Amino acid sequence: MPTPFKRFLLPSHKSVTLISLLTILTPFFIFSGNVQALTLAELQASAQQHLQQAQQDSTQQRYAKLSSWLAGGVSLQASAMQSNQSLGTDEYEVGLFVPINGPTARTTVKQQNALTMQLTETLEKRFALFTSGLVREALWQRVMAQKSYDLEQQKQAWLAQQLADNKIRFEAGELTQVAWSQWQLQALYAERAFAIAEAKLEQAVGYYRDVTGTDELPEQFIETPSDDPMSVLNRHPDLVLLRLSMQQATLALNASSHSASPWTVGMVARQLRGPSGNENLVGVSVDIPLSIGNENSQADVNDWQTSMASMQNALTETQLALLQQLKQSQRELTQVQYEVQILERQVALSQAISQQQQQQQGEVAQQLIIQSLLEQQNLTQELALANLKIAEIKAKINQISGKAL
Repeated sequence: MPTPFKRFLLPSHKSVTLISLLTILTPFFIFSGNVQALTLAELQASAQQHLQQAQQDSTQQRYAKLSSWLAGGVSLQASAMQSNQSLGTDEYEVGLFVPINGPTARTTVKQQNALTMQLTETLEKRFALFTSGLVREALWQRVMAQKSYDLEQQKQAWLAQQLADNKIRFEAGELTQVAWSQWQLQALYAERAFAIAEAKLEQAVGYYRDVTGTDELPEQFIETPSDDPMSVLNRHPDLVLLRLSMQQATLALNASSHSASPWTVGMVARQLRGPSGNENLVGVSVDIPLSIGNENSQADVNDWQTSMASMQNALTETQLALLQQLKQSQRELTQVQYEVQILERQVALSQAISQQQQQQQGEVAQQLIIQSLLEQQNLTQELALANLKIAEIKAKINQISGKAL
């Protein structure tokens, strides 16, 4: 799986299944430019259509519905038997035979058809979750890059104003050469940081366009995690597919049992030709297999047991992997929320310190003022990004738990 998707796309687990799984996957600021009223669901649908066109291969697989009556193709049989006696009777026969499902097979076929519908729906949900992961990844890369760009742009503008004010102070002899040089150095640092943020934003916008097929941004992209993510996790498409695979393996074993063998119904026409004339016979034949002894061969049972054990292991591994990812993201959310509280206090203290230091005089005081003002700017930036990080983690929790956009 491509590295850019790793934050939102869950790792795949190899398993032996009987189905073909899909191959692999704001309140905080205002965007500049024209923002269309696009919802997250519409964005996901646009991305899904865009990706399917790019792949030229629909991952929403379809399955043919099995007939509950016919068990195979119709066959035609013909025979001609001539007597080796001069006055013997020759026999000619033609028959049309149709294999049909008996009661046991019809029950199994109905169960397989119902399971097929569940498989198709689950595969569609899995692909929707896969594209949701791509959309969330691309969207939040762009959101974070845009926010970083805006913050660096604001910092650069602030430093430009500081340079203009302090140049006047320097020329008036109120600011030392060292302090003036430090302001110039910080302006260069800010210019370099802005260039990096601008490049990252350009890359993020291109990636967003490649994934979604559009430049439009959703009007509201802040997600709310489920109150009970564990219950949502139990319905994760990856887990549902593995459970359905186990059901499919059992139904396949039932379909191979002796009691599920097809019945054969035939229409037979026979003609007897002899010295005394011809005799025509028409009748019906029914071939009903009798189940005696074990229902399945030992080889079929062994294959079923091996397959079930493999899928059960894959189910357990997938459940544990998803659970660990979910708990890790929840811990990360708690940690960032705590960091926001600390940052808010730091910003408030930094503002108070800056106001007090600006009343002091001397070269050392000028150095402290510069450091204090810059620290205040940096803390404000960290706080803004941390607030946005909380929303990103909530989207990540929804993705891990299996909630599509």
